[in-house]
Amino acid sequence: MAATLPLIVGGLSTLGGGAAAAGLSAGTISAVSGGLTVFSALGSIAKGNAKAAQLKTEAKHELFRADDERIKGMREANKLTDELFDVLGSQRTATIASGIDVSSPVAKQARADAVKKGEREVKFSQAESIKADQARRGRSRSLLSQSRAARLGGIFGAAKTVVKGFI
Repeated sequence: MAATLPLIVGGLSTLGGGAAAAGLSAGTISAVSGGLTVFSALGSIAKGNAKAAQLKTEAKHELFRADDERIKGMREANKLTDELFDVLGSQRTATIASGIDVSSPVAKQARADAVKKGEREVKFSQAESIKADQARRGRSRSLLSQSRAARLGGIFGAAKTVVKGFI
């Protein structure tokens, strides 16, 4: 460290000598150097803010996609329910056409089996929709955390630049 100090001081004096030859004072060079340090620090903050804004936008888009997943799931559940009603109606028509009483145990059991199967399909569809919705919401939360980290990263980067510039 002691050997490098004269080298650094010598380098600065050479820089000062060249600047003096150009008509610039040490104060002017120091002010320009400080201004560049501040400018660089502001650039770090701006970069962190830009990344944070991008991640926030992605997080909002994930929430929209989560809502889409939920709506898609409701539509699918409605479609499956409609299909169940169609099956039950066809089953009733076929039962009546074949001369079987719709209140007979066989007809009631067939209807109960169809309802059970249809309800199970609706529940599976809803579970898949909820799973997709929750995954999107989790990703949105993660993106928001990354956004905060990017903003802080920009601030810490600026602080590092300022400290390095004035040491």
